[in-house]
Amino acid sequence: MDTARQRHSVGTVNIPKRYLTSHEVAAVYGVNEKTLADWRLKGSGPAYSKLNRLVRYNVDDLESFFLKARVSTRDSYQH
Repeated sequence: MDTARQRHSVGTVNIPKRYLTSHEVAAVYGVNEKTLADWRLKGSGPAYSKLNRLVRYNVDDLESFFLKARVSTRDSYQH
């Protein structure tokens, strides 16, 4: 999702934002923050990084997780 690819300015350099907070994931992907926390407790859901109490999600891991969860329908196949 392009909306997940925000940018941060560090000095004069624009750096693409690669890691999102749970709050940002909820806003961009529509997944409740409590659901993300439940997934972390159960060891399911998208991969994440944790440094002490700081939790961050890599945008590429999120995209991969949601792509793997994709369900194809009969109408989605090209004939």
